Amino acid sequence: FPSHDTAREGGETLRAFKVQDAFPKPGKTQSNHLRVTLLEGKKRQIRRMFHSKHLSVIDLFRTRIGRFDLEKVAIEEGSFLEISEDDII
Repeated sequence: FPSHDTAREGGETLRAFKVQDAFPKPGKTQSNHLRVTLLEGKKRQIRRMFHSKHLSVIDLFRTRIGRFDLEKVAIEEGSFLEISEDDII
């Protein structure tokens, strides 16, 4: 997947702003973990894009919503954090 990749499914064009290796290592050219950046996500878009390239998605992890970066917040799995609209926009 190059950056700005597109896929067609059922007459709909699905676009990823960026697709890159999630854990780049020096000297290693391929990884089975990818980081996908969407500007606007549609229902099951990542799964549908990978399926169109004959690839399967096992797990998805959201790392950011707007400006709110989930990787910078210490929160345990299964718990929740109350945020405001200002945190995201």
